[in-house]
Amino acid sequence: MPAVVIQRTPERGQELRPDGAIELVFDRAMNRASVEAALQVSPAVKGSFEWPDERTVRFQPDKPLKRESEYQVTIGAEARANDGNPLDGAYRFRFRTVGYLEVAQVIPADDTQDVEATGTITVIFNRPVVPLQLVSDPTRADLPAQARQPLIIDPPVSGAGEWLNTSIYVFTPDLPLAGGTTYRVRVDAGLSDTTGGVLEEAYTWSFSTQPPAVVWVSPTEDAPLVGVDAAVQVTFNMPVDAASAQAAFRLEGPGGAVDGSATVDGPTLVFTPTN
Repeated sequence: MPAVVIQRTPERGQELRPDGAIELVFDRAMNRASVEAALQVSPAVKGSFEWPDERTVRFQPDKPLKRESEYQVTIGAEARANDGNPLDGAYRFRFRTVGYLEVAQVIPADDTQDVEATGTITVIFNRPVVPLQLVSDPTRADLPAQARQPLIIDPPVSGAGEWLNTSIYVFTPDLPLAGGTTYRVRVDAGLSDTTGGVLEEAYTWSFSTQPPAVVWVSPTEDAPLVGVDAAVQVTFNMPVDAASAQAAFRLEGPGGAVDGSATVDGPTLVFTPTN
């Protein structure tokens, strides 16, 4: 009865790490010299053979294979078992090596305008970057610093990030983003995934937040019979910087500018006349 291959690594649909080994398991003990002479890799690859047992041969390339490339492995029919039976015809299979890590999607998308200041920043990769255990235990210290915080944001933003799963990272700012500001976000090259893939080039994108806008005022425009000592309230669509809002506010009457004090609480400015 002819010998047959019953298992191989990489398996069908599985990618091989560039430094990985090709392994074949037969249904019986094989003649080592005939198997080694019959095994070919195309494109041609130099390497060495190991035999963990009489049924298993492992081919280890001398140099890492080329990333994101296809190879074909062939064992010719001249390979023979120790019992003298030949291989059941030539055995061939193709496999691909692990490719590059890539950014598949970002939120907000590149060049998005009028982004809400209270939003988050999300990056989605095409491969798992962190092990599944990290998702349930984010305090693990064995993760590289770049994987713990892969985003570099300019202007800088304080906040915290988390991996929703092995390939989706979400950054939540501590405070709302500044209004009317363009933010640039970068993931540096060299970030690696759990399969050995590497981000070959830095990925950069930008987005702009909504500018501050007045959404409500009191007294309303053209309101009649307003008290001379009534406070003026202005509400914006987002929290505003107190110093810049106070500097930009001006109340004028028939006699010119009205003296008073302005306080800011979140999105609301209140001006109280002093005379």
